[in-house]
Amino acid sequence: MTREIKVILGSSIILIVSLIITGFFRYEQRKINQTEVSYEQKLTKEQRKLATVKEVTHEELLKEAKKGDSIQKETANQIEISQTVSSKATQLFRVLLTFENSDQYNRRAKVVKDLVTPDVLKDKNLFGSDKDVTGNSFIDTLKLKSQFENAEIYNSIVENNEVRIIAQVTYSSSKGDNQAGTKQDIYEMSYNTQSNKFTQVKKIGSLDIAQPLSK
Repeated sequence: MTREIKVILGSSIILIVSLIITGFFRYEQRKINQTEVSYEQKLTKEQRKLATVKEVTHEELLKEAKKGDSIQKETANQIEISQTVSSKATQLFRVLLTFENSDQYNRRAKVVKDLVTPDVLKDKNLFGSDKDVTGNSFIDTLKLKSQFENAEIYNSIVENNEVRIIAQVTYSSSKGDNQAGTKQDIYEMSYNTQSNKFTQVKKIGSLDIAQPLSK
């Protein structure tokens, strides 16, 4: 057997062994990937079950509390009111702080009219006109945009059908082609449990979390 043939055979054997090893590792990697996907699917399924159990358990506890003594009933009532206030406040700020043009900006009052009293709707600090001194929309002219992100709601107990609230609202805003910056506003609010509406929504402070560089 000539030296050239030996070299060719040796190279062929090495190539075949390499292909076998590569194929084996690819097969094992596929098994690992499939196992990981399976575990992720099982984990997601269990997390959903747990979330459902927590929700059901919470509702069951509230139902049981309503059957208890006066203190338990009052506690259950306060919890339900707190949940309602938090949910409605989040709805309100999602509309109030989300717009991309003058049409969306001016439509906000109509969208939230069932959440607030007429006096709140008349508050120009919340629902003022978008017209500047020239009669044009400063929202469209300056290309102002705002996007609600989240709200942390802190409320008091009910007193005389009123709930006092402090809301810490996070949103992003931008002007023109500039990158959006994240901000936080602090609001003082009141909610009436008979009308089921917010009777006061007042911004008492703000904080710039991140200021992007202008182009």
